[in-house]
Amino acid sequence: MLSKKPTRPPTLALVADQRIPGVEGSYVWSGRAVDRLLQVPPERTVVRGGEILRFEGDGPPSDEAFLWAYPLSDGKHAKLLPAWEGPLDPHRLAWRVDLAPGDYVVAIFRVWTRHGDVTHYFALKVIPAASGE
Repeated sequence: MLSKKPTRPPTLALVADQRIPGVEGSYVWSGRAVDRLLQVPPERTVVRGGEILRFEGDGPPSDEAFLWAYPLSDGKHAKLLPAWEGPLDPHRLAWRVDLAPGDYVVAIFRVWTRHGDVTHYFALKVIPAASGE
């Protein structure tokens, strides 16, 4: 539980060979609302289809978490309809990459009932699963 309400929402990182910080998007926190359009990070993290990705945030687990994966139409602009969407376990923050090979931006939206909400973005390059998987 947050003892003192921070002025900024918690951060989120993809945990792979290294920690890859998410790009902060829109949030409502401490009475402040910041509205940002979908953010497409410039660097892609290469992942395999079927791989399980783990995300870690600072601060306490959120009460709810949701993930959307948007295909990138030209490497820079996301298509309007997600290729995958659904809830995440807010205490585990893990997701199996169930996407065709290609470039995507993943949006993770987390909600703390008593504190606010925030979206973080990650750019992925999905490659085929290794043979035998």
